[in-house]
Amino acid sequence: MDELKFLHFCPDDGYFGDPMPVYHNGIYHIYYTKLYRGGKPMSWGHISTPDFIHYSEHPDPFDALSAAASDVPVEMRRVPFNTGCVYADKDGIFHAFYAGRDAEGALCMMHARSSDGITFSEYGEICFYRPSAPDSGYRQDGTWRDPFVFYDDDARLYRMVFCAKAPEAADHPDCYAGVIGQAVSEDLEHWTCLAPMSLRGIGMTMECPEIFRYDDRWVLIYYWHETRFRTSESYDGPWERGDVISPDRFDFMAARHMYDGEKHYLVGWLPRRSCDCMERIWGGNMLCVRELSFADGRTPQTRFVGSLETVFSEKDPAVTAENAVLCGPGWRVRGDTLYASSSIGGTMAAFPTLPDVCRISFDIAMTDMHGLVDLFLGTHSAYSTEKEYLDEGYVLMLDAAEGMIRLRRHYMWDQRNDIAVMPYSYAPSKPIHLDILRDRGILEICVDRKQTMVSRTLSDAPGGLAISVQDTDASVTGLAVYTMVHESQDMQTV
Repeated sequence: MDELKFLHFCPDDGYFGDPMPVYHNGIYHIYYTKLYRGGKPMSWGHISTPDFIHYSEHPDPFDALSAAASDVPVEMRRVPFNTGCVYADKDGIFHAFYAGRDAEGALCMMHARSSDGITFSEYGEICFYRPSAPDSGYRQDGTWRDPFVFYDDDARLYRMVFCAKAPEAADHPDCYAGVIGQAVSEDLEHWTCLAPMSLRGIGMTMECPEIFRYDDRWVLIYYWHETRFRTSESYDGPWERGDVISPDRFDFMAARHMYDGEKHYLVGWLPRRSCDCMERIWGGNMLCVRELSFADGRTPQTRFVGSLETVFSEKDPAVTAENAVLCGPGWRVRGDTLYASSSIGGTMAAFPTLPDVCRISFDIAMTDMHGLVDLFLGTHSAYSTEKEYLDEGYVLMLDAAEGMIRLRRHYMWDQRNDIAVMPYSYAPSKPIHLDILRDRGILEICVDRKQTMVSRTLSDAPGGLAISVQDTDASVTGLAVYTMVHESQDMQTV
């Protein structure tokens, strides 16, 4: 695969897992934990892009190492089998760090190098072993992994943070007891493992931890059923949460961050599932890259990467306010705005068709905070003033009274539970901006350019778009649907 455009990457021979992005010399490299189909051991995959539009897929960066070591026992090949990180130094050398085991099975952190970031041709060197002393602060189990390496300008040394657990106390065993392990180095080769970081207010095991600077504060990212954020004035804490702890919610898995000198980006992934339920299966698709910022220095905000404006630049002429099928007397059209009054009756505005791959954008405002706005996607019924009901498809529910945004399967006479949900604060007559990516079974919804919700829509099928308003007056402004320029078969979803 070379120079492709896609929304939600998945390798042909496996699934996309925990990303490990790094920016170097004008190129964004996204390494990821690759779960192969067919039983081959997990390793790493690698894609790269100069602009988040054109991508190249590269071979497993450790394939050459594995092949060269065909006569070496598996436990000595020292290739990654879980999440790690890649650090690009000032000389253009790529350094991969990951957890592994030595020939006797002892846990250790490992280090491999590459001159081009494509092939890591050296054996993984052991950086340091997990401390085994009772007072080391580390539990002697398999939870000792997911290293992340960065340079601390203040301390003038390299730091590594990683996932770990504290020892259980005899009088109060704790199955979580999460801590963040840490180590330091002056040259990326010789490392000293330190006692775990002192944390306050966090009691779970934090997977895929990462620490970086954003303006004058430190930022901690970690994964615990969602990608979470905390910030601090000092590397030593205390680590404080903002008003929102996870701007991308439940299914934006194990995200990692990269910085290109101008903008901060976030890369995450969407798991598989076999039904429209809360089931999750490890491995899936890369999600749209986010631009990351912080309100008030503490509260994380994310929005779709700006290059989507280039990818989705063709406007669908069929989806405009003047082309809406207005079901009932409660709707009227003025310019590019649709107005609804549920007190008059008839609250459906519909469009018969919606592209399988598209970007939907509009502003909506409600006057009554007991109101409910339903956005129907992939509806299957015909629309007319005599037959305005909808059957099947999916419904995005803006529930002002409960302060929630919900996604459900929709049935005419039946009910289904939430597939995805996020809290949101509404205000009377204040417009909410919705930016929705629909990609044949994957749905990404960005709200007010600061929070997103993602989900799979397994029963998504060709159909229409409709908006229903209940218990409030509402206005829908600037409704537009954009299609992907030169859409091609290389956009893979699973």
